[in-house]
Amino acid sequence: MVVPWRLIPTDTFLALVCGREIAQHGLPSVDTLAVVTQGHVWTDQQWLGQLAIYGVDRAGGLRAALLLQAVVVVCTFALCARHALLRGASPAATLVCGIAGFGVGAASFTLRPQMFSLLAFAALLVLLSETKTPSRRMFWTLPILVVWANVHGAVVLGAMLVALRGMFDVAAHKAARGLALAALAACTPFCTPYARGLPRYFHDIGRLQDPARDLPILEWNRVAWPGDWPFFAIFAVMLGLFIVVHVTTAGKAHRPPLFETLVVALTGLGSWQATRHLQWFGLALAAYAPLALDAVPAIREGRVLGLVSSAMRALGPLALVIALVRLVVMKDDDLERSYPRGVLPLLERETSEHADWHLASSDHFADWALWNVPALRGRIEADVRFELLDDDQARAMMRFLFARRGWEQVYPEAAMVLVSRKSHEDLDRKLEAMPGMHMLWESPVGHLFVRM
Repeated sequence: MVVPWRLIPTDTFLALVCGREIAQHGLPSVDTLAVVTQGHVWTDQQWLGQLAIYGVDRAGGLRAALLLQAVVVVCTFALCARHALLRGASPAATLVCGIAGFGVGAASFTLRPQMFSLLAFAALLVLLSETKTPSRRMFWTLPILVVWANVHGAVVLGAMLVALRGMFDVAAHKAARGLALAALAACTPFCTPYARGLPRYFHDIGRLQDPARDLPILEWNRVAWPGDWPFFAIFAVMLGLFIVVHVTTAGKAHRPPLFETLVVALTGLGSWQATRHLQWFGLALAAYAPLALDAVPAIREGRVLGLVSSAMRALGPLALVIALVRLVVMKDDDLERSYPRGVLPLLERETSEHADWHLASSDHFADWALWNVPALRGRIEADVRFELLDDDQARAMMRFLFARRGWEQVYPEAAMVLVSRKSHEDLDRKLEAMPGMHMLWESPVGHLFVRM
């Protein structure tokens, strides 16, 4: 909330565009928004999350949607912290793990349907935690998964987590309950209007980083040294700590249950596969690691950390209020500073005057332009729903955006091109030098070109 423009990625405007599409035309089954994917099967698995973000935006604008995002993230970590404290963790350990967990996953805590997965995942961590006496509360995870199945695709992770807990029950001679929990959890991702299309959808999502598609989606990249050194440092420290408390008698009082240890380990290992998975590791740390961290006397008994924790509990709400006030008084241009708002009147004018003109756009601007200029519906070449593209279309898009050999032959019918100067510098430069191409508008973040 301190820098709200960083909480507004491309997926924010995709959610708004899709939410508007659902509100005006019902649940989609084939694409009608973009030119190259016109008529392609569109499994809009995130429809409920998109509709929620759109509804909040319609009621109170983008600021209200950002407020919703802040509430979701705050409630998520509050839930994890409360769970750790109730399990007997010290405030100091809870503070350290909360900060570490937030820092690890912060890049994913943005305004998009995925944010609802954070709260759902935290709720599952709490409900699946072991109790001293048998409890049926674990079955409350099932309605959460059903709602989650219509909000974001990470429900698959949630279902796997619940199924894993069911297997622990089976191992503990509670076979009927464990098998029922696992079987029902496995069915929940299909509790959606798009149940029949989900296998293909998840297959297409899984192929987004296939080299054959040539799509450089950063959040699907593996974590790498030294750029992601905080993750490696935290992972190494926590792994060593959990090993110590599990193999030594001295650590028995601070030994988390095996299920919780396994969740921390698996989410940590999963983060190695893609940076977008760091958020799950962060939440597992916040909820399950504080008890183990209390095995370190300097943490458990440290007066300084205790004082800091008390101060954070007192000053945290005040800091949140200050951030929200700053959000309310911020100008629209500052709120969307990474988007060229000044080009919107020109896009509206050109789109209105030339009904046959199409727009080719940098992926960063595509859904933002479509959201702000509804007349571009069906006239924008492609947007960030990369899973709708076939292999040839994905490669063609990348050839155009990065001005590789043959880029001039891609999107020949696009009379307008909106380019991000930051992400597609080569395309920007080559368009400027291309015969017949006129720069209609320029700003520090982007240029609008028109074929003359």
